[in-house]
Amino acid sequence: MKNYGRKLFSRNSHCLDAKGLFTVGQDSYFQKLKKVKKKMQAKLNKIVTIAIALMLAITMVISFETFSLINAQTTYPIPGRPNDTYNLETYTAIQEGMHWTGMVANASAARLTLWNRFHDKIPTYCFLLAAPSPIGVGQTNNVVMFNPQTPPGATLNNNIRYQFKLQVTTPSGKVINLPTSAAVSGFQTTTGTTFVSDSTGSTYYSFTPDEVGNYTLTVTFMELNFMWNTTSGASNNDYYGTTFLSSNYTTTLVVQEEPIALSGLTPPAISPIPTEYWTRPIEGQNTPWYTVASNWLANAHDRDNGGAENRYQPDGTAPNSGHILWTKPTEDLGVLGGSNTGENGQVFNAGAQYQPRFMNQIIMYGRLYYSPNIFSSGGSDLMNCLDLKTGKQIYQVNTTALVGSQFQLTSYAISQGLSNAWFGYYYDQEDANEHGIQNPGWLFTPNYGRALQPATGIVSNLNIINVPSTAGVFEAQGPKGENLRYSFVNKGTANNPSYYLSQWNSSKTIPGMSAYADPSANVINAGLATRFDWNISSPIQFTTAPSVRAAKVGDIIWGTNGTWPTGSGAPSYTYPAEVTIWAISIAPDSLGRLLYMKNLQIDDPVLNTNLVLQRADANNNVFVALVVQTGQFVAFNMRTGEQLWKTDQQAYTISPYGYYTWSSLIGITQTKIAYDLLYTAGYTGTVSAYHLSNGTLAWRHEVIPPGTAGYIKSSPAMMALIADGKLYVGSHEHSAMTPLDPGNRLKCLNATTGESIWQMSGWVYPESIAVADGVLVYWNDYDGQLYAVGQGPTAMTVTAPNTASPVGTPVVIRGTVIDVSAGTQQDEQAARFPHGVPAVSDESMSGWMEYVYMQKASPANVTGVPVSIYVIDGNNNYRHIGDTTSDASGMFTYAWKPDIEGPYTVKAVFEGSQSYYGSAAESSFYASQEVTPEALTQLPTGLVTTADLLLYIGAVIAVNVVLIAIVAFLVLKKR
Repeated sequence: MKNYGRKLFSRNSHCLDAKGLFTVGQDSYFQKLKKVKKKMQAKLNKIVTIAIALMLAITMVISFETFSLINAQTTYPIPGRPNDTYNLETYTAIQEGMHWTGMVANASAARLTLWNRFHDKIPTYCFLLAAPSPIGVGQTNNVVMFNPQTPPGATLNNNIRYQFKLQVTTPSGKVINLPTSAAVSGFQTTTGTTFVSDSTGSTYYSFTPDEVGNYTLTVTFMELNFMWNTTSGASNNDYYGTTFLSSNYTTTLVVQEEPIALSGLTPPAISPIPTEYWTRPIEGQNTPWYTVASNWLANAHDRDNGGAENRYQPDGTAPNSGHILWTKPTEDLGVLGGSNTGENGQVFNAGAQYQPRFMNQIIMYGRLYYSPNIFSSGGSDLMNCLDLKTGKQIYQVNTTALVGSQFQLTSYAISQGLSNAWFGYYYDQEDANEHGIQNPGWLFTPNYGRALQPATGIVSNLNIINVPSTAGVFEAQGPKGENLRYSFVNKGTANNPSYYLSQWNSSKTIPGMSAYADPSANVINAGLATRFDWNISSPIQFTTAPSVRAAKVGDIIWGTNGTWPTGSGAPSYTYPAEVTIWAISIAPDSLGRLLYMKNLQIDDPVLNTNLVLQRADANNNVFVALVVQTGQFVAFNMRTGEQLWKTDQQAYTISPYGYYTWSSLIGITQTKIAYDLLYTAGYTGTVSAYHLSNGTLAWRHEVIPPGTAGYIKSSPAMMALIADGKLYVGSHEHSAMTPLDPGNRLKCLNATTGESIWQMSGWVYPESIAVADGVLVYWNDYDGQLYAVGQGPTAMTVTAPNTASPVGTPVVIRGTVIDVSAGTQQDEQAARFPHGVPAVSDESMSGWMEYVYMQKASPANVTGVPVSIYVIDGNNNYRHIGDTTSDASGMFTYAWKPDIEGPYTVKAVFEGSQSYYGSAAESSFYASQEVTPEALTQLPTGLVTTADLLLYIGAVIAVNVVLIAIVAFLVLKKR
């Protein structure tokens, strides 16, 4: 049998070919084989199916088991919190020793880095700088200690801080460990045993070495266990549980016998106050000028300083003369003209009691804001912004159109409430990144509703709501310009009251400056708890709503509950019998402690007299009431409620007509407190000042003696404003007839002595006046103009001979001193005085200003200003050669004999006065050699005398006669 490629072998008679196929017994065998194969395939399929099922089951079991194992391996319960788990990384780090006790959160990547890198033992560096070095014995050395890496997460509002110790070894070997209880420094904060850093990681100390030699200074950074987390002051948990290791640094301070001259920036020479005419802006290095620069914000700092409408300006200066800087008409006023006006010489109605003008003046940064009267309400929707020194209008805006609030309200009521006047706002923001006054300040509508940018009048988006402003709220100003409001809120019911006393803080409501951020926002809720400094349960649970009537920040609030009528609400035949008065401490160490609460009898049923509250001043710890029928003032101790003293009864000692002062709205302005004095005035025609200590009369100034003014009533003396040791007094009549009574004047009195400093024609309503930057502004009812009074600038000229003058021969030096205030350039004044308005003396000022600006007659005997004359001679000597005085035309003249040959520079100087800032001018002339009469009589020898001269002349004549005769003879002979 051929192979044909098949492999033959014998095993149980089977034969397979090379492909493994049976080749023996072909047909029958293959049939059997096919059956066998079919059975085997069926079994194989069954086995495979079972195997697959088994494998799937096993796989599922394995999968579930694996999931269970993974879950078991990555779930790590937190001790004490079976429902919370750590992740693997956090659990592993904890197992390895990372301090994470008490934490219920997983460690951040940063926290794990600190563990993996440092195992929570973080090395530190600290440094010390002692300056200056070297230094002289007895000079102050400043030590700065710091870790250059700031405390993680430290802010101004948390206590994450570093701590340091300082060891000083003196040249003699004495070791001083600081801080000690005697350690003193204006910069450092201590725990008593360590210096505590600020939020940047540095701290300061100053000491004065008393030995010559080398001091060794070593600062030690104290080991810090960082236990702050998100629940204890930190913003995250990245450093919780770590330890900042201690480190130290040593330096040497060289101390020598001789003091050293400290080097650094050299401040420029700055006058403590400006001696020349000045305007804003004030250059930032001229810090001493804060004593003359001021603002009138119409708030608790000025208008309501010492109580509503006390109008006491505590800052800056105020005019010592009646010199007018400028005037500005605000409406048609004064004499109309013609004969069909009801009365000859009739004038426009100036408003008086019911439509008073210029009531809401604000002065910020040398700009004056006010509302001009448009119709007859006394104000309008318009707000004008003027330059305070020049009167130039900067802009005008319609406030109602811009913010929906009229700048000056139509109500004639005196501005006592917290929401019926606009006001200015400046705040000194001091934090880690921002320092100084928030730029550029704000002009706020009533009750902080909307805000305008004061320099431009542009409206911001700032809209503050829910500012405490209910009845009985009192506002005071904090030390950085923030406004603080004190109020009571009943969180209970009328039958079961639960009063809370709070201090709202504007600086916690108005956004501060920050990097790339506009401090304005759309709407801010001022009623949130975060807007208050504190909110405590009141020590008094009142049965009637209380009113806070006075407050001293960080000290005391005083108030009343029950009805105590004032102003036009008193007196009355049915006046309340008593009122409850109380005082509460708001000092930090006794916040909320009741000082006293008592009932005060305010009606005398036998005498039928009423006691009317006039002024409460917490700065002076006094409140003052008035027995209105008799004009007697009664003072009480604000801290105890006990009566202190009584004054004389002005109804008997001065004039009973004063009664009408206190029973009207104007009464609130006619009791003022300043300089430890109580001032009273009004329809008595006098101003009286009483000592706050005992109520005795300090002085009394009669404006016009009672009964001599041609009227039954006394001449009015209405106090307007107190500033810079001066009291300004205006006029008022409740329902003034027109034409207005002539002769009223604005008066400036010495607030300490009552002596008159100056006075000038004007009808000045007591609330239409303000002062800032040394400029007094007011509205004059007589002519409807704004007046600005203050020191003004001057200009000088001086001339000297234009030709050489002999030495010893008098030369005439002349020139002028001219008032160049902005008002002198107004149309009327410029036309009347084309060569300028002469500068005149303080004594002549008021009459002169009335002539220049008020159409009054030119005063007689006007005197000018003193002028000093100086020269620089040919030998470069600067000399004062004399003084003179200008006249009513502004001209001055001075004659002087130059005493040496050569060029002269002449300088004329006006040093200034209470009315003007000084000025100067220069000229020059030349003095030639002097020729004296004596020199002319001492002729040199050998000169021809008169007799000789006559002889010579005679001889010449004789010779000429002979010559003529000869010529004539020759002529005749030739013929």
